[in-house]
Amino acid sequence: TRLGAIRVTARMATEFPPPALGEWPYYVRGVAWTAPPPSAARDVAGVAPMELTTGGGAAREPARARILRDADNLYIVFHMQADDMALRVDEVTARDGRPWTNDCFEIFLQPDIAEPTYIHLVGNASGGLYDARHSHGERDTGWDGHWKAVIERQANAWTALVTIPFADLGGAPVRDAIWGFNLGRENPHTKDVLSWTRLTNVHTPEHFGKLL
Repeated sequence: TRLGAIRVTARMATEFPPPALGEWPYYVRGVAWTAPPPSAARDVAGVAPMELTTGGGAAREPARARILRDADNLYIVFHMQADDMALRVDEVTARDGRPWTNDCFEIFLQPDIAEPTYIHLVGNASGGLYDARHSHGERDTGWDGHWKAVIERQANAWTALVTIPFADLGGAPVRDAIWGFNLGRENPHTKDVLSWTRLTNVHTPEHFGKLL
């Protein structure tokens, strides 16, 4: 060129997508494969965590999540700091109750980003589970998946190993598929609502992050 010789250097990325793409403003997350399936939260300690934030500062009780998959299932492991586990009692345990009134995790999965249809999963520290299918602003609480959550209560935290069969979501992702995705935590004990993406309303699939 008129500016002289140009030298191009390249560096092999150790992780794809690069970590910065998993943060504001992009929210893109690649999913690592696992074998064998995890049986407890400690089995995924080597996977880079996703931080759930308030969008306006640090959470008083931080939360993070790790995500993996195999041919049949998506696995999401939450670690929820809880300074006083004695408060996590007398919680909702009935299926499709209102576990979001307790300290809970939330999962939003949109297998087809061209359609405003997504699955909402919620679970609390006592094992209460809720699921629903949302489409075009309508909620179908009669939708029931075959997913499960293994809860472990610790001295100052609780964890959830969530196993979601792809069969519940219309099948495993095809090659190069992109899913809409978000994770959250509602914690009434600190009044914090945490989210992976910066959403003022979590029920806005057009603003979900992206899962690869």
